[in-house]
Amino acid sequence: MYHNTLYIKGLRLKAYQSFASKQDSKVLEFMAYNRNFSFTAEQIKDMVLQNAPLTSARRALSNLYHKDRVIKVDQVDGQYGRPIFTWQYKPMEVEL
Repeated sequence: MYHNTLYIKGLRLKAYQSFASKQDSKVLEFMAYNRNFSFTAEQIKDMVLQNAPLTSARRALSNLYHKDRVIKVDQVDGQYGRPIFTWQYKPMEVEL
């Protein structure tokens, strides 16, 4: 989901929404493949979204968290010396 804080409209908004959705999917796929590990937004940016700003990795993780697809696991010091969360894939529960 693209967070439209600048009130973009029309085709440009649709393009941004599509791009953000693809980033969310890439992050989810990476997290699912590496389900036994946790990652910071900084690591996700470096490993999955190399050409995107750090805020895109944070947005993707936040979106996936609100969709109950990732969980916050721990806190570590980030690159600026401030605590940041580590995130891990949350498998979907299967109803029997």
